Amino acid sequence: MEHKIVQTFVDYVQRKMPSDDAVKAKKSPSEKLNKFKDMFGSHHDLRKLVPHPKPGGSSNEDSSDSTEVSIQKSQVRSKLRKFFAKRPPVDQLMRKGIYKDEPVFGRNLEEVCPATSPRVPEFVVACVKEIERPDNMCTDGLYRASGNLSQVQKIRLEVDQNKMSVIQNNTDIHVLTGSLKLFFRELKEPLIPCSMFDRVLAACSIKPKEARIKEFQEIVKALPPCNRDTLKFLLEHLIKVTEYKEQNRMHTANLAIVFGPTLLWAPPEQAHNIAVDCIQQNNVVDILLTDFKEIFVDNGSKGKKKA
Repeated sequence: MEHKIVQTFVDYVQRKMPSDDAVKAKKSPSEKLNKFKDMFGSHHDLRKLVPHPKPGGSSNEDSSDSTEVSIQKSQVRSKLRKFFAKRPPVDQLMRKGIYKDEPVFGRNLEEVCPATSPRVPEFVVACVKEIERPDNMCTDGLYRASGNLSQVQKIRLEVDQNKMSVIQNNTDIHVLTGSLKLFFRELKEPLIPCSMFDRVLAACSIKPKEARIKEFQEIVKALPPCNRDTLKFLLEHLIKVTEYKEQNRMHTANLAIVFGPTLLWAPPEQAHNIAVDCIQQNNVVDILLTDFKEIFVDNGSKGKKKA
């Protein structure tokens, strides 16, 4: 019976975590059982870790049982941590060819942008083109309402197979906007890179307004070409969305709430207050939309005097 349990467990590990440990797991049943016991203890030890309520106990016994259960849960967590710590990192799996990046979603932005200007991903352009149809732009709660998750994932899979026609064939605008938001959320590096996170947040507090706009201009100039072109393209689209605010009820502030955490986030190693960051992220997008014309100055107009 023990061998059967261990065999089932090892098979699962081999399917879900094809690491060196899983390859080594192809041993005899007795060897598998010994390895399982080394990691988790015998089946008798595991039974001890599972709390079993005792009928008709006193209050003192209940308190004692509660302490014992807490200890048991801690032991279970410890054993599970040790087990999952053996899983190899993603970069190692990628080197072995076990894990591969998706063609469109979850990539670095530059990898999915064309080589020529404007450097905006084909998927983003196709989504925006479809969303900007007048009947779609009038949709109540555009970008705020969530689309069916399974349908969003369907678009993701189809696009990753280079079937862009799924965008035009989609009949639910909220699914399409959900797919576009998902694309930006799953970038390996946010549209406004993590390295600029603190600088962008600090720029929101600069006064007077002229100095704040100048700092945002410098930030935009410092963005990689793909990020700058894509950010400008997206903001222009969102400004068009606000032109239908009487129908879709999506004002600048509403769009800022939706896209704040989507377009920039803190570096993973940086300790931060999520609630505070969220408010500041919203402020960044609000300023980018409100002062778009001043921030994204046409390079060709530099140095030219007004008539």
